Amino acid sequence: MRPEDAHDISRIAWENGLPLGWSLDERDHGSVARFAGEKRVRAFCMMRETPYGLVIGELWPEKGRAGRKGLALLGAWVERTAQGLVAARKTPLAVGGLVRLDNPAHDAMLAKRGYEIVAYARQKVFTP
Repeated sequence: MRPEDAHDISRIAWENGLPLGWSLDERDHGSVARFAGEKRVRAFCMMRETPYGLVIGELWPEKGRAGRKGLALLGAWVERTAQGLVAARKTPLAVGGLVRLDNPAHDAMLAKRGYEIVAYARQKVFTP
């Protein structure tokens, strides 16, 4: 992820309806997917290591086939990164993040790849 990627990251965030005021957390490690010969970012990912393992805080594609392909590339990158850390440290490492109930395709894809449900998140919306 480079500073010049900011416009594309903002575009992808807007396309996915992320809330106003959303921003990247500078403490996270970021990566983007783009195709050979292109400057355009097709998807982006942010993650950080916590005591629970690698937590994927953001993983968003642009709309369309190219974005889905970019998302798949980033998913593979996350898993290669985790496996590399496991090999270097010789200790297990969990990888995960939130999956919203309004995105069943995301949940199905992760289940197919062997990810298990280990927690639930609850939310209460407060209004003015």
